[in-house]
This record gives sequence, structure tokens and C-alpha cells, in this order.
Amino acid sequence: MEQELKWTGLVRRAQTGQKEDINKLAQEAEGRLCAYIYRVTLNYDLTQDMSQEVLLQMIKSLNQLNSVESFWPWLYRIAQNKIQEFYKAKAKKNPALEEAFYKEFISQRSKYHQEEGLRKLLQKELSKKVVVAMKHLKQQYRAVLSLRCFEQLSYSEIAMAMECSEVRARVLFYRAKQALKKELSHQGLKKGLLLMCLGLFGKLTALREPQARQ
Repeated sequence: MEQELKWTGLVRRAQTGQKEDINKLAQEAEGRLCAYIYRVTLNYDLTQDMSQEVLLQMIKSLNQLNSVESFWPWLYRIAQNKIQEFYKAKAKKNPALEEAFYKEFISQRSKYHQEEGLRKLLQKELSKKVVVAMKHLKQQYRAVLSLRCFEQLSYSEIAMAMECSEVRARVLFYRAKQALKKELSHQGLKKGLLLMCLGLFGKLTALREPQARQ
């Protein structure tokens, strides 16, 4: 509740047009926004560029936000639209070899965090299997899993972020979990390890400690 009041107050002040408040809102939102975009794209450089585009769009459109309580679903909707635009514009290429992709992932991830424990975790085979499994999901599935499990949005908030009905949001989340179970199985991991693998993925891609939701 305290966190919600903090954000609503900050958004209200930014909507008055004061440059100092707008800059503070952008600075406060950047870390959480980057973590979300990174989990969906799995690309560090793209995350950096896209997060700046989203924040600029946020500043331009802030007065169009009618309910300050809906700030985060509204911001994720802007991000999701940017992500979809990127994938639509991107020429379809053959998927990278898993080994090459994971080496690039490790290289990019090190730019986020220099923690020794995380570097060791990245070297483990289990971590590689989890990240590769997530890479094989549709970006829409990575998005809904991130919004529900790590950003802890309600289904109504997810519906707003993904511009769909609440029923559709629930269906997407169910399908995303089933698809992830299937991909984990292809990597030789039991389906019962879903929650553990989600938690591991959250740690590998977080700028802060994630809390997975069942």
C-alpha cells in the first residue's frame, strides 16, 4: 500500500508538468521497466535503447493517463507496443545456435551485474537450459509470464498492459505456462520444476530480487 501511494503521488506531481518531478518519475521507473523489457527480449543492448524510447513516450503521453493507479499497466502497454513493433519490423532470420545465443546472453548479462555469485550461476547447465527454454517461447508468452510472476500484476492489469480482455489474459498466462513446461521438457527438465525454473529465470534477468507468484 505504501509503495502504491508513493507511485501515485509521484505520477500526480509529474502530471503537473514540473521538469524535476518528470525526471524523478523517469529515473524511478527506469530500473523496473528495464527488467521487464529484458525478460521479454533477452537482449541487453535492445533493452537499453527501447527503455529510453518508452520513457520518452511516457513523458510525452503522461497527461493522457486518466488513472494514476494504472500507471504501471499503462507503462507496460507502451513497452509491449514497442516490443511488438520491433519484432514485426525485424526481418525473420534463422534462429541462432543455442550455444552461441547463451554465450551472448552471458556476455550481455555481465553488463547488468558484476556479482560473483551470479556469474557462477550463469555458468551452470541448468541456467542455460532455463534461458534457452524461455528464448524459445513467443515474446507474448514471455511478456505475460513476466507481468504476472515478476511484476505481480493482477489479471485485469495484465489485460490493460496487453490490450486484451481479462479472460484473454488468463488464457495467455495458462498457455504460457504450458508452453514453458513443454520447452523445459525438451531441455530434459521435469515439468514439476516450473516454479523453480521461473524463480531461476527471474534471478538471472533481474536488476532486483524477484518474487515469483504461483
